[in-house]
Amino acid sequence: MKTELFHRRKNGGSTWTERGKEICKRYAEVVRAFVAEIEEEGAVDLRDLQTLMKSGIDDVITYDLVMRKLNEDEEDTEELT
Repeated sequence: MKTELFHRRKNGGSTWTERGKEICKRYAEVVRAFVAEIEEEGAVDLRDLQTLMKSGIDDVITYDLVMRKLNEDEEDTEELT
């Protein structure tokens, strides 16, 4: 079962579900701690760091999307017993 992160409206709008809010809050805490750890050696350009972090997120999400699709395709070709 898929976890819904947004309540979708017919007019195209959306709001976060409670689970979506929890995930955002948890992720913000992880990022805050990571930035503090990175800056122990000195301040970094936060815009540059944001670009690097977004790239890392894209890599993880893209990989997972591809793997899910490959697993779906594999499941579709399995014989039913």
